[in-house]
Parts: sequence; C-alpha cells; structure tokens
Amino acid sequence: MGLSGILLQQVLLGATILASIAAAEPTNSSCIRTCGSLQIPYPFGTTEGCYLDPSFLITCNNSTPFLSPSNLTVLNISLDGEIRVSSSIARDCPNEPGYNASESVYEFPTLKYFLISSTKNKFTGVGCDTVAAIEGMLAEENYVTGCLSLCKRIESVRSGSCNGIGCCQTYITQGMRSFAMALISINNHSEVSNFNPCGYSFVTEEGAYNFSSSDLANLRNRETFPVVLDWAVGNETCQDAKKNLISYAYINECETSKPCNMTCTNTMGSFICHCPKGYEGDGMKNGTGCRPIATHYRSIAIELGIGIGLSLLLLGGFSIYWGLKRRKLIKLKEKVFQQNGGLMLQQQLSNHIDSPTKIFSIEELKRATNNYNELKEDRLLQILDNHIVNDDNIEDLREVANLVKRCLTVSGEDRPSMKEVAMELEGLRITKKRQREKANLYTEETEYLLTEPTHYFSIDVGTGSSSNNTATGYDSIRNHLLQPPDDGR
Repeated sequence: MGLSGILLQQVLLGATILASIAAAEPTNSSCIRTCGSLQIPYPFGTTEGCYLDPSFLITCNNSTPFLSPSNLTVLNISLDGEIRVSSSIARDCPNEPGYNASESVYEFPTLKYFLISSTKNKFTGVGCDTVAAIEGMLAEENYVTGCLSLCKRIESVRSGSCNGIGCCQTYITQGMRSFAMALISINNHSEVSNFNPCGYSFVTEEGAYNFSSSDLANLRNRETFPVVLDWAVGNETCQDAKKNLISYAYINECETSKPCNMTCTNTMGSFICHCPKGYEGDGMKNGTGCRPIATHYRSIAIELGIGIGLSLLLLGGFSIYWGLKRRKLIKLKEKVFQQNGGLMLQQQLSNHIDSPTKIFSIEELKRATNNYNELKEDRLLQILDNHIVNDDNIEDLREVANLVKRCLTVSGEDRPSMKEVAMELEGLRITKKRQREKANLYTEETEYLLTEPTHYFSIDVGTGSSSNNTATGYDSIRNHLLQPPDDGR
C-alpha cells in the first residue's frame, strides 16, 4: 500500500473513531470544558477522566491552555479534526552580541495523534543572506526541503511578496508528525547587516503571515506563529476498525455533542449547524452562534426606499399638475388675447412691419422700470435708449408709458382691453401724424413769406368802368385768386 493510501486511512480512521469516542464521552459534570476563551471538547480534557488519552490532555495555566506533554500553546480546537497551536521561530544573528548558534535551529515536538497539516501550512524564510531548511520524519525516512532568500539593497525588496528577494516560501510534505528547522547565513550578513542583521525561518498557517520589508530588521519582534495540526484518535486501518462493531458504528453528532446553537443536521462523520430565517452566524455554540439580523438597519433601508419612492411619486405628480396648469394658463391667455382685441393689435403691428417695434414681457418691463418705480418717480427718460428720445416725442413717450402702466397695474374691469389699447395707440399715431403735417405746413408758409415777392392784383369792386388798385400779400389759401364779388343788386 502506498504512502497516500496510508495517510487516507489514517484520516478516515480518525474521523470514524472520533465519532465512536464521542458516543463514549464521559458524563462527569465536574469536567472543565474551558480555559480562558478556549472551548475544550472531548476527546480533549483538562483533568483525568475527562479526556480520551494523555495525548489529549490540556493543561490550563493562568487561563492559558497548553497541549501536554509538548507545552505547545493551544489557540483553537475544532471538531472537524484540526487544532491550532503556537510554534516558535528559528533565528540566525551571527553579528549580534551574545548570540547563541543554537537559536538557528528549532525542533517541533513529535505528537502521537497529530500530523502537521500540509495543506494549511507553509515553510517561510526571511532574510537577505539566508538559506532556510526544514527536515521531517516521513515513513521511516527523513524528508528535507527549503528555500533561499537573497538581496543586496533594501530598495530591491517588495513588501507582500515572498519571491526569494528578502522572503521565500515553500510547501511541506504530507504525513509529518514533527519537523526541525535550521538557518544558514552565506556571508554572515556582513554585506546587509545595516538593514538585515538576522535571518528567520518558521512554519505558519497559510495567510497568517504577510511579508513586509521592515521584517528584515527584526521580524516585528514576533517570536511565534500559528501552526495547524490534523488530529485523530487511533492508528488502525479501516479494515481492522470495521471488525470492532462497538467503535465502528453510526454516531449522530447532533445528539451526542449537541454542538449547534439552534438547528443541527447530522452528516457522515460530522454535522452542519443552521440558523433559522431572520438569523445569521455559523450556528455553533463555540462559534458565532445565531443572532438576529440587524432589523434596525433593514427597517431604515425599507423606510428610506419608501421615502424615496413617495418623493419621486410626488415629484412626478407635481410635474404633471404644473404641466396641465401651464397649458391651461396658456390657453386662457390666448382666449383673453382674442377677447380683448389682441388680433386687432397684432394686425396693426403687422401693417407696420418695417417699423422697429418690439413687444416686451411683463418681467422685462418690471426689470427695466424697477417694478415701475421709475415711472412713479418721473424718471422714464433715464431708462430709455438715447436714440429713442428726442425733444419732439417726450410727451408721446410719457403717454405710452402711462398706458402701459395702466395695463399692468390696474386689475379687473378698470384695466383697458387690448382693443382699447390699440385704439389709443392708433389715436396717438394719428395725432402725431397730424401734428407732423401741420408743422410741415407752417414751415412751408414761413419759407414762402420769406422768399416770394409781393404781388399786386387788380380787383374790380365797383359797377361801371371805374376801378381801384389794391395791394395784397400772400393768402393762406395759396395759388387761389380772390374772385371779385358780384355786383350788389
């Protein structure tokens, strides 16, 4: 039978016999099952009669558990067949005062029912002048492996990477019950002593160590690392174990050890703990157990979602309402525009398409007149463009401004309709036109009187042949002669 078959038998045997031993767990109520924060399940125990074998004795010293007789500090015990213990490091400091070469070697004790886990641990070396080696006993033969870590400058080292520059790692083989580590310095750290005076090696649980370039100085003063061990309770083969029907039997772990906090499902050689709906955790009594899900935060999330939904609904409703109201207002304005002669005003403006006429909104007029204060304080001319105002149209501009003010400030029936506005504007336009024509006429008469000579007309004012000569000037009815009146009869 090959080595892998032997190892598989041992693992299966351990799981099977563990189940049978659980059935024979002592019911002595005086057995202490805790040491500090560590839970100590059977087959482990702290006093005689509470453990299966002396190899499973846990010594509790000042709340610190030790695995006897190795005196390894126990960190955790799992019913899945794993136990975590603390393992020391090997260090090589050739230039350190008082350094003892024995520190460069560390031996992990041999344990009867425990194997070094090859899947959960790694062998690690740290240093820039370091050869790290590990040796173990494997099926009557010695097993040796290791790694090399070199570097010349601290700048070439990258934290977080064990690639052989400042740090190296390698896997360990299966089936080792113990190991020994040794360190060798190639040049006694003489070329790197300013940043790396020592070399280090250790076996540690995978993921428990993250390399940093600062570790080259002193490994952050760490002395131990966690190591995972696989444990079992016998060394029989499966065929031999089947012959003993007392020990090779179906065991319900949920009934024997009651490891779960709430719901337990028994499986072949193990169990699964469940938490009911609304709870979270691993469900184990020696784990996180089952605790209610934080309903407070869930209710906050629900309330927040409802609040956001209502806000969006209200916003959408308000947008629809405002859109309908705006459309209604536009239609109302169009209706009022037509009822008040707006079409007539629009036609009047279109008749003067070449005129530089512009229609301003209420908001524009309010901004331009400072809410009509400029009109009240008779400062109209200050807000009009200079090219609009001249000496001849000041009064006209005031009349138009007052008309605009009446349209915007008077409410109800007193406000002039658009038809009335159009009529008033048309009246102002006609009046202005007549004033211009009259002014032009006066100008022409004045020019005529200043330039034309005096004319003499012979007018017969009697009956017979006698006549009088009368001198007349320019008549206002130009180009018409005063006809002699008929003889009076």
